[in-house]
Amino acid sequence: MAAVALALASGCKKLAEHPGEHPEHPAPGDKKSSGQGSLGKDQLVKEYSAAIQDYVESRQKGGALPIEDVGGKAFSVKGPLRLARIHTDKIIRYKDDIYFACSDFEEPRGRTYDLDFFMDRTPSGWRMQKLLLHKIDGKLQMTYKDNEPVPLGG
Repeated sequence: MAAVALALASGCKKLAEHPGEHPEHPAPGDKKSSGQGSLGKDQLVKEYSAAIQDYVESRQKGGALPIEDVGGKAFSVKGPLRLARIHTDKIIRYKDDIYFACSDFEEPRGRTYDLDFFMDRTPSGWRMQKLLLHKIDGKLQMTYKDNEPVPLGG
């Protein structure tokens, strides 16, 4: 995925498509909580990828996947959505025990969705914290500023 970053005057805050990458993606949290935590990278990728797939499949049984925009407005994407790709290279420990991953989905009519998953790991498994709409058909719907999701132009 191409990085989209706006370079502002020196000393200004950087905008990013996702946290942590140019800073397109969220960055790992502070040094105390950065990286994969107690999970090895392979185990994290395997568990988190399965959690994303399970979450989407379980929510689509009702015919739609509930998502929210960065302003908290809830809406649904009518299924079925096909998981095209989980950006496993971007699965990170975002803050405390919350992890982040970006995933691409396609619907049968050809529309594509880039969704940002934020989940925490509990003793009983992965739990969704928030699922944000990042792009529709490659067009940004939100970005990141100071490692937090913000509306475009925010």
